[in-house]
Amino acid sequence: MHFLSKKNEPPFCLPNFLIVGAAKCGTTSLYYYLKQHPDVFMSEIKEPRFLSNRAANPGRGPGDDSIVQSGVRSFDDYLNLFKKSTGMKAVGEASADTLFLFERTIPAIQRYLDDPRIVIILRDPVKRAYSAYNY
Repeated sequence: MHFLSKKNEPPFCLPNFLIVGAAKCGTTSLYYYLKQHPDVFMSEIKEPRFLSNRAANPGRGPGDDSIVQSGVRSFDDYLNLFKKSTGMKAVGEASADTLFLFERTIPAIQRYLDDPRIVIILRDPVKRAYSAYNY
């Protein structure tokens, strides 16, 4: 999905792919690997959480206060994450909670991004739980 920038600049794109998964499954590693590729634009914020709406509607668990402070709340702020994506073949973002909160994110993806490709990263549940415990 293309948007025209201000002052007749070339259009920039919203994400045409999303990296989703669970915590401790490798989404951060994949984000940083793709960010190094010259034809891939990744949002500067690794987990904007705009599509899951967690910044505006957090849970009540440990760490949720930091989610409110770090998440993107408005569509304009989400657009600003991709202003420098002009000319890139692939534009993406990575938010692990997109998969976990699928009931919120699917309608948001359809509304804002149309039909992006979705990369889901999973891990052996026991190894993932042990990694989360050690973290």
